[in-house]
Amino acid sequence: MINHMHFTKRSFSRNRHPPDANSHEMAFIALDEITGQMLGLVRLKDELDEETAEFAILVRSRLKGHGLGWLLMQRVIDYAKDKGLRRVYGDVLAENASMLQMTEELGFHAEDIGSGIRRVVLNLKSDE
Repeated sequence: MINHMHFTKRSFSRNRHPPDANSHEMAFIALDEITGQMLGLVRLKDELDEETAEFAILVRSRLKGHGLGWLLMQRVIDYAKDKGLRRVYGDVLAENASMLQMTEELGFHAEDIGSGIRRVVLNLKSDE
């Protein structure tokens, strides 16, 4: 179902200067190579401390459970490690069992933050 796919990387800058390796926001977008249709994306946004970043992920409903979310998360985790971030986190609905399972398998730990939301956190540095 996701045989013809490629990834593109986009960085975002809030000022007029072109984005670069020090951009505070990055997105990886999975595109269908034939139609150009977006299949999914994951975004990473640095916190003010520049050691932590929040991720958000979106995968087309028909592609959930086919490994696309896993591929996108691996890309953003690798990017965060290369950038030297200490941790990555995201907020997940407590009812989203498949996302919570995937993040656990990727090494995240989850904590309840109320209102039916679980915060998943991945420490990227071995000293944490």
